[in-house]
Amino acid sequence: MMLLYLVAQTIQAQTVASWSRKANLPTMTREFAIAFSIDSFGYLGCFGWHISDTFPHTPYYYNDLWQYNPYTDTWLKKADFPLSHKFEGVYFTIDHKAYIGMSDDGGGGNDMWEYDPAIDVWTRKADFPNGMRRGAIGFSIGGKGYVGMGISDTAPQIYMKDIWEFDPVANTWTQKADFVGPYMPYALSQSIAGKGYIGNCTGTYAPDQLTQNYLFQYDPVADTWTRKTGLPGLNRYSVVDFTLSGQLYVGCGTDTTFHHHKDFWRYDPQTDSWTQVDSFPGGYRIIAPTFTIGNKAYVCSGLDADLATQYNDTWEYTPDSIYRAGIREIDPSQLIRLYPNPNNGNFTLQTSQQIGAEYQIYDMLGQIAQQHYITSDTQSIDMGSATPGVYTLAIKGRNGSVRFTIMR
Repeated sequence: MMLLYLVAQTIQAQTVASWSRKANLPTMTREFAIAFSIDSFGYLGCFGWHISDTFPHTPYYYNDLWQYNPYTDTWLKKADFPLSHKFEGVYFTIDHKAYIGMSDDGGGGNDMWEYDPAIDVWTRKADFPNGMRRGAIGFSIGGKGYVGMGISDTAPQIYMKDIWEFDPVANTWTQKADFVGPYMPYALSQSIAGKGYIGNCTGTYAPDQLTQNYLFQYDPVADTWTRKTGLPGLNRYSVVDFTLSGQLYVGCGTDTTFHHHKDFWRYDPQTDSWTQVDSFPGGYRIIAPTFTIGNKAYVCSGLDADLATQYNDTWEYTPDSIYRAGIREIDPSQLIRLYPNPNNGNFTLQTSQQIGAEYQIYDMLGQIAQQHYITSDTQSIDMGSATPGVYTLAIKGRNGSVRFTIMR
């Protein structure tokens, strides 16, 4: 067997930023959609609307669902959400299934649905037991979902602090300790390492003028809430948020002085501290859903902070911690093995500390024949039905790339 030992050649090309543009959602622009990820795919849709640019600006409501494949950078249509004319709701994932509900049509909702991507089927589950609700929060921890807060649909409106635990196996709800912070409808909600996090509500719906950013941690074992350090700066609402590698990322949104933002911050639960990271490169953004796949996050669609422009674009974020772990700089002295070479289109790529890096295979015309992420130090690659010939394989790092020739 012939082995190709590559002494890594660093190509000083243009800098690869933390953010990169991906394929647009293949529909009209929209706001108020939801997003989640299961296994190696992202999902977006179910709720939301598109507002026509022409008078009388009639809204078009969505109930579609789309699956995003990060390896092919493509979107695939899936089964529609069973209800229509909904524009927001709660969502979380448990054991390879998504749970979506409390869908709002202007009066709130208390429904709950299970989506199984393996069979592309929706199933109605037990309704939320404490009334119709909008602006609620939802996250999952240890096989259970946690839902609550928001605004009741009663007249007059009641701002809520209740929290309920959903058991998908028993299909039952159990009330837990009330939220201890201020009323925070439309708050961000995420879970990290067995704890839930809630913060930064939508200011236009808050019953009190919040003058600072709040962050609270929920411990489901102790059933207790603990206040944590909030996002630096003025009170921010309608933020964009996601979690990666045990850390919370928050950015964009609008503050109480109506100043719009593109900055992003990373929260470390271990140190209870915030660090600023690369700013979002797209338009000013609010109400933008996110999902994470592996060690990358995706921001898609949403509304301009001036409430004038809707989007259907997709942006991929790779955190600095991933670059520091191995792909920020590729050591020129590092040996990379590819074998066999020449080959019949099936070969093994052996690397060191490059998991999460992106590799691309180009043909002689410079067209991308294949594009994936490195998921193992010893990775099998199948070029499929690629025409025999000479190809280039490139591993992309932040400061350049390493590339070598493949004989197919």
